[in-house]
Amino acid sequence: MTAPDGQLGELAERIRALGTDPSARELAESLWLARHVGRPALGPATPELSPLDPDDPEETGEFRIDYTPPAWYTENAGTGRRGDARSGDPVRLHAERPAPGPIPVPTTAGPDADAVRVRVPTATALPQPLVLQRALRPLQHYHPPVRTPALLLDEQATAEQAAETHLVLPVLRAVTRREARLRLLMDVSTSTGVWDTALGELRQICAGLGAFREVTAHYLREDEDGRLMAATSRDGVRASRGAEQLRDPTGRQLTLVLSDCAGPLWRSGRMQRLLHHWSEAAPVAVVQPLPQRMWRRTHLPALPGTLRRREGLGARLDFASADGGTPAGAAPVPVLSLSRTALGAWARLLAGSTGLALPAPAAWVSAGHPAAPPRATPRETDAETLVRAFRRSASRQAVQLAVSFSAVPLTLPVMQLVQRAMQPRSGPTVLAEVLLSGLLERAGDEGWYDFRPGVRETLLRLLPLGDAQLILKHCGDYVERHFGRRARNFPALALAGLGGPRAELPDDGGTEAVPDAFAVVSSLVAGRFGASVPVVRQETYHLVHAEKDAPWARWAAHLLASHGKEVALRRFDGGAGELRELVRGAGDAGSPHRTVLFLGSWHADFRLVNPLRGLAKSGDDRFDAVSVVRPVPFSWVAELERVTPLWDTTESEAGGRLLDLLGVERRDAAGDGPDFPGPTLRVVDGVPDPPKDLSVRDELLEAARESLTAYGVCTLTGGPGTGKTALAAQYARHHASAYDVVWWVRSGSAEQRRERLANLGVEFGIPSRGDVADRLAELRQVLRTTALRWLIVFDDCDDSDELAGQVFDGGHVLILGRPPKRWSERAPVLRLEPLGVSQERTRTPVEPGRVEGALARVYGRLEGAYTGFFIAPGLLVSTVRLVRPPYVDGEQNMVTVVTEDGRRHRGDLLRVLGQVALFRVPQARGTPCLWITDAPDVRPDDVVLCGTTRMMNEPPVRLCPARGEGEPGSDTMRLVGDLPGGGVGEPVLSARDGSVVGMVTGPPIDRKSGGKAVRIEVLRKLCDLDAESSQLWHDIVREHDRYHARRTVSGAVRPMPWQRELYGLFAELPPPAGPGQVWRRMASAGEPTGDHPPRSWRDGAGLEYARGGTVAVVHYAARVWAHLADRARVSGARQRLQQWIRQQQTLRGLSEPGATDCELTVEIRPDRSGGYTYELSLLQGEGILYSEHASSPVPMDRLFTVVREALWSAAHRVQGNTRVVYRLLDELLWELPVERWTAEAVPDLAWSVDVRRLRGGRDPGSDPAP
Repeated sequence: MTAPDGQLGELAERIRALGTDPSARELAESLWLARHVGRPALGPATPELSPLDPDDPEETGEFRIDYTPPAWYTENAGTGRRGDARSGDPVRLHAERPAPGPIPVPTTAGPDADAVRVRVPTATALPQPLVLQRALRPLQHYHPPVRTPALLLDEQATAEQAAETHLVLPVLRAVTRREARLRLLMDVSTSTGVWDTALGELRQICAGLGAFREVTAHYLREDEDGRLMAATSRDGVRASRGAEQLRDPTGRQLTLVLSDCAGPLWRSGRMQRLLHHWSEAAPVAVVQPLPQRMWRRTHLPALPGTLRRREGLGARLDFASADGGTPAGAAPVPVLSLSRTALGAWARLLAGSTGLALPAPAAWVSAGHPAAPPRATPRETDAETLVRAFRRSASRQAVQLAVSFSAVPLTLPVMQLVQRAMQPRSGPTVLAEVLLSGLLERAGDEGWYDFRPGVRETLLRLLPLGDAQLILKHCGDYVERHFGRRARNFPALALAGLGGPRAELPDDGGTEAVPDAFAVVSSLVAGRFGASVPVVRQETYHLVHAEKDAPWARWAAHLLASHGKEVALRRFDGGAGELRELVRGAGDAGSPHRTVLFLGSWHADFRLVNPLRGLAKSGDDRFDAVSVVRPVPFSWVAELERVTPLWDTTESEAGGRLLDLLGVERRDAAGDGPDFPGPTLRVVDGVPDPPKDLSVRDELLEAARESLTAYGVCTLTGGPGTGKTALAAQYARHHASAYDVVWWVRSGSAEQRRERLANLGVEFGIPSRGDVADRLAELRQVLRTTALRWLIVFDDCDDSDELAGQVFDGGHVLILGRPPKRWSERAPVLRLEPLGVSQERTRTPVEPGRVEGALARVYGRLEGAYTGFFIAPGLLVSTVRLVRPPYVDGEQNMVTVVTEDGRRHRGDLLRVLGQVALFRVPQARGTPCLWITDAPDVRPDDVVLCGTTRMMNEPPVRLCPARGEGEPGSDTMRLVGDLPGGGVGEPVLSARDGSVVGMVTGPPIDRKSGGKAVRIEVLRKLCDLDAESSQLWHDIVREHDRYHARRTVSGAVRPMPWQRELYGLFAELPPPAGPGQVWRRMASAGEPTGDHPPRSWRDGAGLEYARGGTVAVVHYAARVWAHLADRARVSGARQRLQQWIRQQQTLRGLSEPGATDCELTVEIRPDRSGGYTYELSLLQGEGILYSEHASSPVPMDRLFTVVREALWSAAHRVQGNTRVVYRLLDELLWELPVERWTAEAVPDLAWSVDVRRLRGGRDPGSDPAP
């Protein structure tokens, strides 16, 4: 099958956006029509209008849609078979009215990523639709109570009258048209899903009747706030609005509700009250698909009686029940079956004359309709009793249909297909009898059912051989039609075993996955008649998880799906009974699935009781448990013999552990999918708060970072009062995002310090009891092998400290005091001098005089004024309180911005993100701008609130120190401190560098209570809305960085020179396509967690600086440079970036001027998984200057990109001529163009390339390849 291109997918999405799913025929007809309809003339792009331009269509009242068609539409615009119309010719059929914005085409990876979703023919739900349509024909004579004649302009008469009277007055002629409208409704519940097909067919029948001006279908459901909402789609996404708005007071609208009246809306009485409200204005009726003998058991019991038409228009009906009772204040609602008699009687009543009376059932509804009492729990009965009771009470057709269903998987399309084949004259009422008989229960997947235990086998004994052969034939045709001829067609195999046509499995077992139910049921049917079917089932993995662990389950599902496995997600809400039910059956030998339980934080709720006792037995090979958080000590998890941790490692290692646990062979990388949620351990313990009035110099922090990065250890020495503890505390908080664990070992006795360090093992799952020496030895082993990033700070050490003298590898160790003997040669020493006058008590880097220009007062159409601040030329951030919904650009959401110089400017709303509103102020492009932070979120952190006072005898800008708290990575931030009132919309600045980190959203009630703020990173979520909003965010970042690059002093902070220069260069480059491109350029393991992933190149540089200092930033910029090697249109900007990188390498000593006469070896080997690994070594004599290797297998299509970046990193460590030796296996000698790799990676250096054979291992003495 050929994968569709983006054009076909976009066409299907545009048709679907109109409210209907296109079928394959409708899609093909649209493509045919497009060939015969010329394209509209595409005029030049409209220049941007100034805010107060008199030609602005908003000012003149003219309505206009600016639309830029996609690139594929404008290519070859003059070509086409019959579409060669001249640009000036009019084009009809609405081709000149495209949508105002691009329709996004789904690009999600998965098994359906190479297909376009269309409707396919299925079995009909309503028998004899033409008979039902004829029964409804009397509705063509229905007259609404309010009739407004339609008036159309008579052009000929208007022209003649103007010629005679010299006055141009329109002449209108009355025309007749249909006034009545029909609205079909269905309530959304678990039981009404089977009637979707019937609703669609009923809509087609009524639309083809010719009696209504409009026929629409809506679904009713409750939203999160408990309101009744109506939408045109079952999921509630399309055109959702309040159900009360569907009431038509003019009486033109007829309402038909198709429902089994058994859902929660009927149980609560809300649906009955809504029907009473609608019936006061227009006719309402309920179409009941259940058989009449079951109506009294629903929540809308119908009574036999007589319906009589009242006098006058509007078709008001009176009802006289057979028992003669009429409830006070109740209104009758006709209840109709899907039959010719019932629908015809209702149509004749609405269109007939006054006094017409017909026997028909109806139900009473009232304005205060009560809720139904709770239902009794049904008793458990065996299969024989259930089948016997069903055969006694059900109709003959229903019994025969249930017996036929025993030979097929119970999914709605298959059941409808069997019903049309075996019971062609039966309707949905017969299917409803079977579904509600108590023989069936819902399966785990949506739309699937299954018989209760033992029922299928009991019914199969009643199935004749001839019926079984016919059913298997239709089921086999269904599999071939829906899954293709290469699918595993087990019904056809079972039919062959029963004497039908011969059928075989494909040679490869079938390339298209078919649900296991077809194989299982086919085997049972064949076994019933003594035949056998080779059952080849794809094992299904059930991933059982809690709601909080859903990211882990989605990541694991994508990993298993990329390895060809079928996966089903099973979520539970925390109850022990529900958990036991989901896991039940996992250990049975005949179980069709394998269960994987994700142990998250919820397991602590069952600390004393094992909810899986007796289900997940020790050694069970069909049940596995993985932990995604650190297990609570002494919990029931210890009773599970096999628990695989995923929370303490990287994505590649966690994926390998999961695949090995399930016995799945590792393959190539899974590709783009859900983000890896781990590692989940996050511990920052014992770190003291740094003094608020002491500012640590940035060069000391960077020196400590460089020492830890290079050697893994750093010692801070100095006398009392030199700031060792303050420097270490500031470093731990500033670089908290670079570590998963930060552990501070305080001063004290030797026993206390040993116990303190041993307690760190508890965070890694090491028991807290036992000998301290054994616990420390186990801790050293864990720290050496874990993939988590950790930092241990030993406070107040001396050279005799035995605890700190024990070497801990695998992370970073910071020692305060004199280094122990074991560290003396390895640990660099950073000596701190006594604090001088200049550095003793420094002030905050925020300067009021330089902040004032970036602030503004913003006045909206609502009451009050708020503060705002500029983040880029002409772009202002303020509070959402200034605007009102709908949040669209318009006169109602225009604001007035008063800048520091007193000038007033117009501001137009661009976007709203939660509590943040973004405005464009074109006339204030010269206003100073604040610096958007590029540092990671390391809360709690010191911040400064900055606002305007506008009070006499006070400075114009008010600075208020505070502390920002909250979960790092979240949108909201709590402000703690002695805060003044007011200040909504004020910027929140970092106390470290003065960059803007947030905006005040809620002032404190008094000066002692905490305020609320939102992180500035929330603006990155523009990239999650649509393509236009994503481009807006990248434009903001580009203008912001260009602005600061042109200034040596900018905003409220003086950015470091490398920030202004590098970010200015990044602004000239194409932005990354997503967070994945930024993460792959970063050297740190793992991916940042939280709600604000990096969206621009500057975000990645800020993360690298926090983790590795300026050296890491230079390496990151080099990787960005190498990533853009193939972009010809950015060659100039890329060259300037390369010059900056070389300049920084020279300034920071990253280049080795004496590295000459070197040899660079690159060894490439194939991996068992199908990828490739490489090892790169830069040799000078007997020493190794630089080495790099692949951390995981690399696919062939990415091998050049990865090796090119490694070559570039090695090339900038040498000077002069260098020889490159590639060692390759025989099968790779002619496949890999390594000579071109070297030339493209470092085109400006002199290289000699030598390619050698590699036979099974290193062979440096082999001859060069010919």
